[in-house]
Amino acid sequence: RILFLNGEHPLIPGNRQEFEETLDFVFVKRPWIPAPMRRHLASVAAERQDLRRQIFADLLDDSGHVVRMPLNDIVTGLDIPTLVVWGRLDRVLHPGGATKLEALLDNETVELMSGVGHLPMLEQPKPTADRFLQFQRER
Repeated sequence: RILFLNGEHPLIPGNRQEFEETLDFVFVKRPWIPAPMRRHLASVAAERQDLRRQIFADLLDDSGHVVRMPLNDIVTGLDIPTLVVWGRLDRVLHPGGATKLEALLDNETVELMSGVGHLPMLEQPKPTADRFLQFQRER
């Protein structure tokens, strides 16, 4: 089930204030983004509301439950080294999704990052990159 902020999907901001709320939703600790860039990103996000609504309409039923998981079909039985990095405090996609991916993949390594939300590579870039480099060396 998808959470909604103020009656609206948290990943479909329609204005700057909603964009700021989206940032608070996806990050535990926001990375620094210069104000002009945040304004630009908020504007682009608002312009793309219809596209985002359509994407979610394709994945969710009327009550907000996921009815289509295209990733499952793509990764089932995939036998290549795969690093799954997931934030333990992800509020967009439940961290239990990492366990589900682990069950579908044949050659995976799962890394749940403590104190991190939906975008580990932006919220904790160095630890995420270090983990990736370690994964590469182990292969």
